[in-house]
Amino acid sequence: NAFYKFNHCVGLKPIPWFWRLALFAMLAIQTLQVQAQNEAAGRVMFVVGKATKQNAQGQDQAVVKDMDVHQGDRLITAPDAYLYTRMSDGALLVLRPGSTLSVDVWRYDAQKPEQSQIKYTLHNGLSRYVSGRGSQAAKEQFRFNTPLAAIGVRGTDFTVWAQPEITEVSVRSGGVIVSGFDANCKANALGPCEGRTAAELFAKPSAGYLQIKAGEKRPQLIHNNDKLGPEQNIAPLANEPIA
Repeated sequence: NAFYKFNHCVGLKPIPWFWRLALFAMLAIQTLQVQAQNEAAGRVMFVVGKATKQNAQGQDQAVVKDMDVHQGDRLITAPDAYLYTRMSDGALLVLRPGSTLSVDVWRYDAQKPEQSQIKYTLHNGLSRYVSGRGSQAAKEQFRFNTPLAAIGVRGTDFTVWAQPEITEVSVRSGGVIVSGFDANCKANALGPCEGRTAAELFAKPSAGYLQIKAGEKRPQLIHNNDKLGPEQNIAPLANEPIA
């Protein structure tokens, strides 16, 4: 009605209903995007050493305890830093020294967790993730990316080590499905990638870990029990808390 009155006053023809509907839909999407950016995705529980939060506008801020983390934030830990974040769905996100991780998508409704959309990208370094209500209820809308691979969950506690040329994934409980990127597994998508390039790993004493290198499409299962998988790549600090 407002559109019609405005057009009538200025002597223009009324805007067709389908254009009005498209405009309203666009405004609704923009509103949801602003709400997602303003809603806290998580809160810092513990930080030791120097860690930085870079927001979606590229502004840097030193990370301190009880700081909120939002969609679009990039978390960076120095070579001596640990960062523990409790996500608003109860998930635990840990960054080890020398790591960079982005919170790409965070849409979580405590009343409807099955409609959640959650996505992270570990650009480099070591991260541990323990699933929360959102990723458990909406496994088909959860994604944990590295430069080489897409990781989906089966209700999980897992650790990832990522560098430009290699990704390694180990599982403490539950399971993961890991796939290299290709035409059927896009980095910008949500959910696990299925198919011939995907490999599953479930927690058990002799499970080993999954490894994928640059140029490979499907992860390889490494059975070498003398190694700890991703955990071996960064030595723990003496004052790191036990999650």
